[in-house]
Amino acid sequence: MTEDLVDSRPKEVESETSSDDAGPPTADEFFKSPDFYKNAQQYWSRIDPTIDGMLGGLSIIDTTDVNGSARFLNQLFKMKPAPGTTRALDCGAGIGRVTKNLLMNYFKTVDLVEQDENFVRKAHDYLSTNDQLNEKIGTIHNVGLQDFTLTDNTYDVIWCQWVLGHLTDEDLGAFFKRCTAGLTKNGCIIIKENFTSTNDFCIDATDSSVTRSLRVTKTILESANLRIVKICKQDNFIQGLFPVYSIACKPNRRIQ
Repeated sequence: MTEDLVDSRPKEVESETSSDDAGPPTADEFFKSPDFYKNAQQYWSRIDPTIDGMLGGLSIIDTTDVNGSARFLNQLFKMKPAPGTTRALDCGAGIGRVTKNLLMNYFKTVDLVEQDENFVRKAHDYLSTNDQLNEKIGTIHNVGLQDFTLTDNTYDVIWCQWVLGHLTDEDLGAFFKRCTAGLTKNGCIIIKENFTSTNDFCIDATDSSVTRSLRVTKTILESANLRIVKICKQDNFIQGLFPVYSIACKPNRRIQ
């Protein structure tokens, strides 16, 4: 989640984006690795199922992050037509940090998608009181987003935070199209991700992910027939982090 602290070693963004033959791979080359998804799964299987683990050792930003997301949602609900508040989907949910501290405050039901089995087990505990799962929790899907299929016309908000860098460009576009089918009439997809400060990309081979630029992300959204209806930069994070933006998107038209 950081330009300098994204893994256990210092890393300059410029060195990650070199196109020199002796340099690191391009994003396309990185995505074509047969172990791209497997390596990410193995990485997260070694991470503690805690708030600190979910935030890459930066639990200090948890409250600031949630408060920023709440402000973004509040502004979104003031727009017309506003999304409903019946059901939300938390994508790459981990142990349910965003679900518990944000989405449950706004929606009657929240479903979760998380590929790591250990995180799913912890989510059941984290989202329970006296061994009883909170009544607002719907289904917890134990599957990666690249393989997840949404039920049509179900979600008022689909929340994707710090997870989309684990999808290839092709799979991300396909995921967005499936999300479109899963939205209710006035529903929207909300992306909250790291973005590079230039038009370059940053590869993190440690957790098998890519940090995209806003330009590339907008191109993928457009290819999935999505338009941006609101965008806001997260403020008050500690120094050294990638820029983080919240982006609300709606479909230009339904994809049959």
